[in-house]
Amino acid sequence: MPVSALVLTLELDRIDEVVAQLSTEPHVTLGELQRDRLPVVTEADSLEQAEDSVRALEAVPGVRFVDVVSVDFSDIEPSVAFPDTRASDRVAGR
Repeated sequence: MPVSALVLTLELDRIDEVVAQLSTEPHVTLGELQRDRLPVVTEADSLEQAEDSVRALEAVPGVRFVDVVSVDFSDIEPSVAFPDTRASDRVAGR
């Protein structure tokens, strides 16, 4: 299950609206708002869903930017996480 740590930059006049909307999303955990920055953690069933979550957050009215801080997908098999690479490349770190 990919877990993404994100920081959203919000429009100042829409902060309450964005926080209210995102607080209803089951796969989103909100951190403590710092001025116009909102830390967010998302959980997804796949890497594709994690990417889609970022795109969906970017499309929320009032969200100016989405910074991806980290993505943990350590519980996903390398062949699933990186289907286009050979096993020898993964072992060699390429």
